[in-house]
Amino acid sequence: MKLSRREEIAIGILVVCAGHGAEWTTTEAVAASIGVSRDQAAQIVHRLMQSGLIETVRGRQGGLRLRYSAEQITLGLAMDSIGEHRRQAPERGVQAPGDWLTAITRAAAERVRQTFESFTIADLAREKVREKLTCFDCSIRMGVVGRMHIAPGRTPAALLPHEQGAGP
Repeated sequence: MKLSRREEIAIGILVVCAGHGAEWTTTEAVAASIGVSRDQAAQIVHRLMQSGLIETVRGRQGGLRLRYSAEQITLGLAMDSIGEHRRQAPERGVQAPGDWLTAITRAAAERVRQTFESFTIADLAREKVREKLTCFDCSIRMGVVGRMHIAPGRTPAALLPHEQGAGP
């Protein structure tokens, strides 16, 4: 799955705002920080404001900042605010062998969604993604291990890279 450019800009704006904490910043400063034009940033700022993720104040002393803490804003929520995330096909049940592919695709899309929901703007702002990805990778592998019927406590060490000191 690839993020749209607007989703990337929205996440960038939220990360820059997180770096400013409770202080106000300007659309121009945010645009410069993420390498987009002021107009591009202003369009996304407007959508983020409408969705309630940021608050804005107009005028000379105005600016923008996060409405909630960066720990409360997931990447999934940020993507939803832009409204361009990929929507799944409506549920219709498995009816024929070809429908299994649809079911598998739906399950994969749900896993992707869960991944975006497990990371926050704070993770990006504090550069904690590598650490969380390592643990997330282990949780995915542990799910596979569970289906392999390996007894508890007998997990192959090769499946847990960060426990061997190979982590971040």
